[in-house]
Amino acid sequence: MTRIFLIITIVFSLASALLAFLTKEKAGELAKKLDDTTAVSGSLKSDNLKLKEDKKAASEKIGELNNETAAVKTQLETLRADIKSKETELAALQQAKQDATAQVAKLKKQIEETTIPVVPAKDPVMEEKLAALDAELKKKEQAAADEKAKLTQELQQLKVKVAEASKATGPGGVKIGSDGKPVAQSARPPSGVIVAYNEGWNFVVVNLGDKNGVTPESKLVVFRGGKVIAKLKVTEVRPTHLSAGLVYPEGRNLEAVQTGDLVVFSKPEAPVADASPNLRASIP
Repeated sequence: MTRIFLIITIVFSLASALLAFLTKEKAGELAKKLDDTTAVSGSLKSDNLKLKEDKKAASEKIGELNNETAAVKTQLETLRADIKSKETELAALQQAKQDATAQVAKLKKQIEETTIPVVPAKDPVMEEKLAALDAELKKKEQAAADEKAKLTQELQQLKVKVAEASKATGPGGVKIGSDGKPVAQSARPPSGVIVAYNEGWNFVVVNLGDKNGVTPESKLVVFRGGKVIAKLKVTEVRPTHLSAGLVYPEGRNLEAVQTGDLVVFSKPEAPVADASPNLRASIP
């Protein structure tokens, strides 16, 4: 009997020791998992905070690019108006020179037709006027050439700014939508936003190009808040952007487009009724 009791005591002791060992090992594993979970949670919080900061920086960058593009457009229109004015002045000077030349030729002919052959004397006043007109004409021609060169440079800078605006993305290549939020890449067909709008010439620049499958025959629609604002008639397609004229729907309250409005491919089964397009220009 004593031997059996001793055996039972030994068995219980071994079982208690084994249970204590297993409990301690399990507690260690749980503590390690808790530490790993805490580290992952901290990392996720840090990544989330960094993503918010990056999204805010991307939105601010898009706003700056839009403002710069609008400023360059305004400056471009002013330069074009100045060149047109200078060309008008140049034409007036050329006409004045032609009139003076014709008058001199007429006077020479009258002298040659007189019965007494005389050597016509030069009219100092007329010669002085011709010289002044010629000098003024050359000066205006040089000024016009300088203005045209400046305009060419401004146009090149505009193309660069438009290209930069059309490539605006968030960190890691994530595209930013018109609401400043990241756009899901696989949820829908390629879409873009309006990065520049010229109200006077009734055309827009969109950050979609032939790399996105756009062709001159593509049908594009402008949306804002889930509502159709206008259709686009593509006039020129580049690798990363396009220019298009605006076609507003008939029988609706017209709502002018804005930079940041969403642009998507139109569905063939749901066309938008449109008025005759007013296409007056495209990006050179």
